[in-house]
Amino acid sequence: MIPITDDIQIDENELQWDFVRASGPGGQHVNKVATAVILRFNVGQCQVLSPKARARLRKLAGSRMTSDDFLVIKASRFRSQAQNRQDALDRLCRLIQQALVKPKSRRKTRPTRSSIERRLFVLALMTGLLVVSQVQAGDLQQQLARESTIEKIIQRGVMKVGMDIFKPWAMKDKSGQLVGFEIDVAKRLAKDMGVKVEFVPTSWNGIIPALLTGKFDVIIGGMSVRPDRNLKVNFTIPYDYAGQSIVANKKMASTFQSLEEYNDSEVIVTAKLGTSAASAVERFFPKAQKKYFDSEAQTIQELLNGRAHALVASKPFPAEKALEYPDKLFLPISGTFTKEPIGFALRKGDFDTLNYFNNWIRVVEAEGWLTDLRQYWFESDQWNDQIQ
Repeated sequence: MIPITDDIQIDENELQWDFVRASGPGGQHVNKVATAVILRFNVGQCQVLSPKARARLRKLAGSRMTSDDFLVIKASRFRSQAQNRQDALDRLCRLIQQALVKPKSRRKTRPTRSSIERRLFVLALMTGLLVVSQVQAGDLQQQLARESTIEKIIQRGVMKVGMDIFKPWAMKDKSGQLVGFEIDVAKRLAKDMGVKVEFVPTSWNGIIPALLTGKFDVIIGGMSVRPDRNLKVNFTIPYDYAGQSIVANKKMASTFQSLEEYNDSEVIVTAKLGTSAASAVERFFPKAQKKYFDSEAQTIQELLNGRAHALVASKPFPAEKALEYPDKLFLPISGTFTKEPIGFALRKGDFDTLNYFNNWIRVVEAEGWLTDLRQYWFESDQWNDQIQ
């Protein structure tokens, strides 16, 4: 019998021994005889240990437990088989002795008055901080609402709209008043808000900086939604889709059979500065010479005077010019060669204004008003006699 404690002994028959060669360098019969010892002890079959003690022993053994409930101990520290055998047995005994020790149960104690006071203080402090945070969040939300563009427009009674002259998006009639697709959109939006509208004509090349410095509330001017612009401003959902088309000088480009032929170092292409048309020129005609101007009037004059092979602009401007000057201009391709979503542009961080504009676009689109407006300005010439 193997003594574990004064009261508990393990029968030697419960132990299984195997003897193997120890690993390591040889010499003087080392590694040539079976000196290493492997001790196997069947934990589940040991009746002198209580179920709880066996459970604690398994936990202490950890990875040394096998799937068939054997605790395996390998001893190879000594060059003698007898010493390794005793070492393995000693280690087993120590593990069983540790497993026999019952863990101390935690006794429930009543909290002291000071600990109760401390806990109540911490609870009150956390509750107070939560209340303050909620109040501050509510105050911040109200402050943001008061500072939103939509609130300022309502208080002011006027919506300031940044735009530039683009036919038929925005132009002047014979009396000098602004008319066009964007003008009608902005007027309807202001009417639905119960305010007046003030148009702020601005050079397209500087229209985004002007918005950011607060010269107007929103850009409603046929602005294409582009990633580079979106880094600076927020866009509404699209309320229209534009596309770039091309009109060419008959004398200079009459032999060109495809769009690709305009991408040549000998070809001159013109467009309005800072527009999506200018971006399209850079993307589709990188080899061509470029001439950019502040207004479309300058670009068409350059084309008519034979100082450019072609002009790129948003539809329907090129088609209109080809009809207006049939002896000098022609359309190399029908329709457009790009498709671009158009949205309102506003300053970043203004969720309330963005939310209102988006929903307004959804409403007027659903009622068919935008469709009728597009047909009037882009698919008919009924308005031609109004303009200068």
